[in-house]
Amino acid sequence: ALWRQWKTPRRRRAALIAQGVSAYAASKTAGSGRSPCRLARSRALSTGLSNAYFRSLGLPSLFAAC
Repeated sequence: ALWRQWKTPRRRRAALIAQGVSAYAASKTAGSGRSPCRLARSRALSTGLSNAYFRSLGLPSLFAAC
């Protein structure tokens, strides 16, 4: 959902860089014409949108360690 909210490649690149992704990887990922479903497994999104990022947004984890 975040990928679609960012809408433009320029905004996607800036957001990934703000999350600690290298400028090169952010540019390659943001400029990709692939669908969000295919990009979800990319290294840039896995690095930038980690579990810690979603935890900082206050979202609950779907995996709860027992």
